[in-house]
Amino acid sequence: MASTSVAIFDCSAVITWAQQREGWEAITSQLVDENVTIFFHRQNATEFWYQTHRREALAAFMRANPHRMQPNGQTDLTGLNLLDPTIFDAQRGLRIANESLALLEATQVRIVGDETYPELWKRAAELKSQHRRISLADCFGVALANEMGAPFWTSDRHELTALADAGIANIRFIR
Repeated sequence: MASTSVAIFDCSAVITWAQQREGWEAITSQLVDENVTIFFHRQNATEFWYQTHRREALAAFMRANPHRMQPNGQTDLTGLNLLDPTIFDAQRGLRIANESLALLEATQVRIVGDETYPELWKRAAELKSQHRRISLADCFGVALANEMGAPFWTSDRHELTALADAGIANIRFIR
């Protein structure tokens, strides 16, 4: 009988998979491995949905205004009215964010909150207070990974290398 392992994904891992960015094959191999159970904390799912919604709501505007894209890949929204539907198409963002989440859920990724680990929020808050550069969503994911004794899959080297180097968490970097 095959043993089952557990993996925790962060938002960057799921975005890597959804957008087929560099490293998406490693995520896909986990998603299709029936011996791996994958968890995605609700805070990371919130970040994924938000980033997908925002990116897709701005997609047409950004294609028409490439000068608004900064060298680091961030969008320059200075002075824009995001209530203007010609700039921010909230309905398109909503549709695509929901479709993307449905595709993720179809992979059998388990989105979990704190119901199984009611004190998890305290461990996430402690991580955030000690390691301020890490996003709050990733603090929840790392806390969940630590609680479950599982690796935390991410591409966020700039934030999470320090945790991996200090042995605070088992971090698997996608790229």
